[in-house]
Amino acid sequence: MILSDSVDIRITPERVFAFFEGMADNYLHWHPDHLSFRWVAGRGIAEGGVFHFEQRIAGKLLRKTVRLTRVVPGRLIEFAPTNRLFRLFLPSIAFAIAPTAGSVRVRQTIRIRIGPLGA
Repeated sequence: MILSDSVDIRITPERVFAFFEGMADNYLHWHPDHLSFRWVAGRGIAEGGVFHFEQRIAGKLLRKTVRLTRVVPGRLIEFAPTNRLFRLFLPSIAFAIAPTAGSVRVRQTIRIRIGPLGA
């Protein structure tokens, strides 16, 4: 299953990417359910970097440590859980950044494997 959402923002792709680069400072301001963010390995958006974040979704506390698996500067940021078992159910999360007429479309895609139970 793929969950996807997008938003158009009147900004440049470089500024969107810079927002993600500064996630240590931006995470708590991004969304009221975001609780903490810290780099575990590396700093900044580069393949192989690892970060930990905590947030509430539907009232439940979620704690995740993820590794950046694919980065195309100004275009794509993809990461996956470091826990192999959890990665079976949540293979990846990605933010695609695409210029449009006068703005930028940011699309978040979450890939989930839940099998027949999901139906």
